[in-house]
Amino acid sequence: MRINGSDKLLNQNRKGIEIGSALSLLGSIRAKALEVPFMDKNSLCTGKTEFVQTIRFHLLMLRYLK
Repeated sequence: MRINGSDKLLNQNRKGIEIGSALSLLGSIRAKALEVPFMDKNSLCTGKTEFVQTIRFHLLMLRYLK
């Protein structure tokens, strides 16, 4: 049996780690966004598709964290 205080602390730590992970993922989105315009025409299409999928994934992650 766990003490409520330790459960609360564990949950806060877990949420902090999840938020930190989400922020690092958002940083990777920003880096990807900066790369996309500099690709050639054929790569740009592929880059945009991957970029949109990445954004959708990260938005779902942020929605999950709320």
